[in-house]
Amino acid sequence: RRWATRERDTPLEAVSVGHARRALALANVVVLLCDATEGVTKWDLALAQEIINEGRALVVAINKMDAVENDLVVAEWVRRRIAEVVTDARGVEVVALSALKGDGVETLMPVVQ
Repeated sequence: RRWATRERDTPLEAVSVGHARRALALANVVVLLCDATEGVTKWDLALAQEIINEGRALVVAINKMDAVENDLVVAEWVRRRIAEVVTDARGVEVVALSALKGDGVETLMPVVQ
């Protein structure tokens, strides 16, 4: 499956992006939560670029890793996709997790701090 082929341009996502952009002004570190079953969407990439442009620290968290077959491949694909598209994204931390199972959640906070 090609991860980047599925994009959603729904009004709800547009509103969510707007809220995220407003919250960005108050943040020192931003956790961008991506869905492992969808990959990195164009909204994710746009927000990641804006976070970097605003001078904020970026951590990419990939949720629903329990729903994909090869979590290492997905995590590496997300790392590469962010690096390819987002300028100055060197050193961005990527954390794989499953909120449903609680896996990886304990690794997120030390990365954010």
